[in-house]
Amino acid sequence: MKVGSIIGGGILFASLMVPTALTKNEKKQASNDNLSFVGTATLTAPGTRSRTRAESRKGPKKHQVDLPAARLKSAHGAPPAKVLTLPTPKDNGDVDNASVRGFTGLTHLDQWSAGTGIYADSQFTTEPPDQALAVGNGFVLEAVNAALAVYDQGGRLLAGPTALNQFFGLAPEISATGEFGDFVTDPECYFDQQTQRWFITIAQIDVDPITGNFGPRAHILIAVSKSNDPRGAFNLFRIDATDDGSLGTQLHSGCPCFADQPHVGADTNGFYISTNEFNIASLNGGSFFFNGAQIYAMSKKQLADGNLSPVVHFADLPLPEGVAYSIMPAKPLRVRQTNDVPGGVEYFLSALNVFNQLDNRIAVWAVSNTASLSTPAPDVDLTKVIITSETYGAPPSAEQRPGPTPLRDFLRDFLGDNEPLEKLHTNNDRMQQVIFADGKLWAGLNTVVQQRNGLRAGIAFFSVAPSMPGGSLQAKIADQGYVSVRGNDVLNPAIGLDSAGNAVMVFTLTGPDFFPSAAFANITGKKKKLKVQIVGPGAAPEDGCSGYNACTPGSDGIARWGDYSAATADENGNIWIATEFIPAKSSGIPGTGTFFAHWGTFVARIAGEDNQ
Repeated sequence: MKVGSIIGGGILFASLMVPTALTKNEKKQASNDNLSFVGTATLTAPGTRSRTRAESRKGPKKHQVDLPAARLKSAHGAPPAKVLTLPTPKDNGDVDNASVRGFTGLTHLDQWSAGTGIYADSQFTTEPPDQALAVGNGFVLEAVNAALAVYDQGGRLLAGPTALNQFFGLAPEISATGEFGDFVTDPECYFDQQTQRWFITIAQIDVDPITGNFGPRAHILIAVSKSNDPRGAFNLFRIDATDDGSLGTQLHSGCPCFADQPHVGADTNGFYISTNEFNIASLNGGSFFFNGAQIYAMSKKQLADGNLSPVVHFADLPLPEGVAYSIMPAKPLRVRQTNDVPGGVEYFLSALNVFNQLDNRIAVWAVSNTASLSTPAPDVDLTKVIITSETYGAPPSAEQRPGPTPLRDFLRDFLGDNEPLEKLHTNNDRMQQVIFADGKLWAGLNTVVQQRNGLRAGIAFFSVAPSMPGGSLQAKIADQGYVSVRGNDVLNPAIGLDSAGNAVMVFTLTGPDFFPSAAFANITGKKKKLKVQIVGPGAAPEDGCSGYNACTPGSDGIARWGDYSAATADENGNIWIATEFIPAKSSGIPGTGTFFAHWGTFVARIAGEDNQ
């Protein structure tokens, strides 16, 4: 496959001065040869599967990073000298079943069965799905670990499910002869109404075909459609994220490294990817390095036209007490933004809980002069300001309603392994998906909440009004609040806005009263209680291999879940949401899962009348 390297591109190394509230990049380091063109791709025909084996194989290693431990290791000095109390929001009202239209999207069985030709029988059992969703022109594009598909807006399958390794032209996860292929994870997708193009991203790590060890290099893979139809061809690009000083990459501590959880955003001019950088050796049992958040900025138009773009890479981004992490770029929900500054700007949000305690601050970031991204030598600035917010902190693991658990029963009856009913991993209190509409940023994060019966996983959400008068970044909280369901847990928020400005947040609802379910709430306005509605009712407990020590040593009864949800809006102003749940018929090969995992995803459209 022919690989073309960028000509005249640039990488910008930005180091932020601290601890002042507003900072600017103070040094720049240029480099060429980062973004490459690697070919074209299309999804497979709808419903094409070639699964012939009944067994479900697990990968050679698990990819799971400990972000709370990483940010604590990066901490310096003492925690802020302030006394914060646990969030104690009022419990939300009764939970109702929603009367909105939706459909079961990709399931574990879809992901496991995807692949044709040399990719048949090549997919591992994977948890969690990592929800990605994009909607436009009558199409719904969904991606999970590690497959993607296209539906019409009624849920009819139009293309796929296609294995992500097959789509991106990589080696199969495992070949027919037992050789390991590329590892991919953390999909994202986005439909850009301005350019009428579909964007898909994924993190990739090389894998030794014999040993299954990770390395030596890692990349961020980008697919951009050639038209407004996601069933057509895509151009494929990649960014080398190894950062070991070779092949045009920056030289960072502890690298070679990989880009964990690449999340995407866009403004009028640019396309942006943020990641958390960890060293590859840590995945193989070696020493641990965390270099914090990385931001990559490039021309959206150049990518949409199928051309290479200069890439601007911001690194070494500190917070007052440690390195920045999970800086989430904003996705626009409107073609025309209301407060775009001269030269263009892209906003980001991040949390600040470096010491894994409680915090009441969030950081607002801005890349300005984004119009220069379309020039051979981009000249952009990254600034940030820290603002006071409501309190948040690391959430406890989520519980779930007891029910049938065939895998757990098998482990007990045939292996003598007595495992508890799994809890769900709530990850941490990092910032999750950010959207920008009508001059405001909207986002949420998982947090601990104090209820009358103890600590539970809840959600803190924020609406932030940013501005750049005279080129100086300012921001203030426009709205904020919590979602907490009495005696139960909610996790993994994503927010969308409809054409009337109503904000709807999707999340997983689970706990002693609920199997893991897809739910949403309208969070707009000053309401005493938010109305929580179930759109995809769970049919059984999570019973996957990731939470049982017999399958995944060290999991301690906590199953992988999420890691994130997705929300967006179509060109008609309808909100679309998607998240993980446990669907009906979710155990065994004939259902929506395999014996070792049985998650599903639920996709729904929420029109204006559904938001009341």
